[in-house]
Parts: sequence; structure tokens; C-alpha cells
Amino acid sequence: MDDAKLFTKDNAGPTLKVGKAAERLAEPGLSVEHAAGQLRGLASRKLVWANGGTVGEGKVVHNLFTLWDLAVAKVLSILTVDAAVNDPSILGAVSAQLYGWPEHYWDERDARYPNSIRAALAGVARGEPWVCRIDIRRHEETGSKMVQTTLCNAEKGIPKFKGADGSLPRLSFTIALQPPFERLLTEPSKAH
Repeated sequence: MDDAKLFTKDNAGPTLKVGKAAERLAEPGLSVEHAAGQLRGLASRKLVWANGGTVGEGKVVHNLFTLWDLAVAKVLSILTVDAAVNDPSILGAVSAQLYGWPEHYWDERDARYPNSIRAALAGVARGEPWVCRIDIRRHEETGSKMVQTTLCNAEKGIPKFKGADGSLPRLSFTIALQPPFERLLTEPSKAH
């Protein structure tokens, strides 16, 4: 596979059924079985998509997940398991922003990639230390919650929240993506 074009619009990468996807998501403390259940749950809540389509027909149809679907699942897993974030509005905002190029990216986005998660996976495949920064703010008068998810190469610096006036910082998470994404990019049989 041409690494220079990996995860671009022209080279989406492999697709996997839940079982093989779970093998890539599994890690110490997260069994293959638990990873499969977690992936199914995230997909049923529409937080992770099956961008690879489906295979089979009739009563036996399997979702096919791309590696960038698994990357979104991994970020959400880290948030729910390691940071105990279970607020559906936060998880939904993070998922939607990972699958797109949110407005705060327009000046910095890489047009080769259809979304930010694919750009991050390609960066990790090149050996770059990417991070996911999640900022949560509240408007000081209305109390409305604002979530901004930013994926970036940590060597280039982590951008600041570009929120609306009147919002106050509440919480920030920074997730190092290189270790979990490197596991996603390595076939389980080749990892040992």
C-alpha cells in the first residue's frame, strides 16, 4: 500500500468485519470480546459508522468498518473507559467532529483527506506524534455546552479553542493517538 496516499480520498484502506476489527481494537485491559461489544454498541448509537459498507444478504449482513472507523471507536473508548465520559452530547459531538473537518479547521485542513480522523491516521502511519484535544466550554449566561475536537501533529503545537464569546473553559482532554493508532495500523498476527 502506498503510504503517501494512505487514507486519502483515493485510498481508503482495508475494511473489516466486527471480529477482525475487535482484534485491532483490543489491548491490555480490553479483551477482543469486550472490544467487539463496545464497537457494536458505538455503531448502534451511530457514534461509529460502518464506512466500508456491508457484506452478506438476507438475515446475515455484516457491517464493514474502515480503519478510520476504528480510530473513532478508539478515541471514544478512551473517553468512556479511561476518562469516564458518558454524556451522549459530548460523545456525539466528538464523533461528528472526528468524521468531518469542523469549522475551526478550515484554514489548516489537509485537502487530501476527506476528514480529520483520516489525516491523523495517515500522520501516525508516517511516524508523527498526533494528539486529539477535546475542549469543553460553557456559555457564561446561557449555560450551553460547546465541544471542540481537534486532531493535530503535536510537533506543530496544539491549537487553542476557537469558541464563541462568552464561553468559559470547563475541561480539556488531550489523548496521545500514536500508541493506540499504531496498534490499529498493525495486523494482529504481525503484532506479536
